[in-house]
Amino acid sequence: MTALLKSGLDFVIAANQKGHFEHTGVKTQKGSTLLFTEWATKIQNNFEKHYWIPEDTAEFKDYKLNPEAVRRRGIYKDTIGSVGERQDYYFRPNGCVAMHVAPTLFKKENAVKYLENVEAFLIEEHSLGLKTLDPEADHYIPWYDNANDSHDSKVAQGFSYHNGPEWVWIYGSFLIASLHFRLKEKNMTVFMSYLTNHKAHIENNDWMSLPEMTNGNGGYCQFSCPAQTWSIATIVEAIYEAQKNF
Repeated sequence: MTALLKSGLDFVIAANQKGHFEHTGVKTQKGSTLLFTEWATKIQNNFEKHYWIPEDTAEFKDYKLNPEAVRRRGIYKDTIGSVGERQDYYFRPNGCVAMHVAPTLFKKENAVKYLENVEAFLIEEHSLGLKTLDPEADHYIPWYDNANDSHDSKVAQGFSYHNGPEWVWIYGSFLIASLHFRLKEKNMTVFMSYLTNHKAHIENNDWMSLPEMTNGNGGYCQFSCPAQTWSIATIVEAIYEAQKNF
């Protein structure tokens, strides 16, 4: 959400500068005016400090984090200020979306490390999407069962939806983020190698499309939509961006 806000602010600032949008800021609850440019600058100056979890423990003091809540390093926090503090420190793929919509927020070396960890821990050999939760998390479940009527709070009525099954649409954001930070010196062949599973799935799928989600390692999920627009759309966008880059 922070990255979406920054992207939105950049949009209205540019629109104002071009004469397409008359407003330059908003009124705060205290009655003062907060300029969009000031708001965007505050986000830019504080994003890394509040979200990044460095690999080196000696650097923890330079960031706003609780060392006792850290499980995996070299990643961006998922949220800030959750009711359950540890949830802030979950390793999820949402940072790929943030890099997709607001790449200027990120330090390149940190973004590269995060994306390397996404590839190492949230993607498997047959994956079409990204795991929605770090496999090291206590409640990681790599499958989704919306018909489960048990008393297991981790899986009942599809509760694991956000906690492990692999979402396909966010894979496109991973590719676009990688184009921003990792693949600029590569070529189209390297880029397309990340889509080998997707090509094979489309060629052998009755819908000639990509599903909403899969179980772990690209496994079939009977409760997933078999053909979903945004799964295809983000992949198409990534290919379009790659063609412009290469």
